[in-house]
Amino acid sequence: MADTFQNEIPRARINLKLSLHTGGAQKKVELPLKLLTIGDFSHGKENRPLSEREKINVNKNNFNSVLSE
Repeated sequence: MADTFQNEIPRARINLKLSLHTGGAQKKVELPLKLLTIGDFSHGKENRPLSEREKINVNKNNFNSVLSE
């Protein structure tokens, strides 16, 4: 049987793991990576303070369209 790369983790990927120790039991949980990026990306077109601007959820499916807006 040939080796496959499907089970390998890419080097560019970030994996966060949490080891829980409660009452003698041990459990490992993989956590999702979530980032909040704040900045003025409107090139000076937006006058509202950052705290009043709409938050935009960016994911792998809408990344390019969000950046093009």
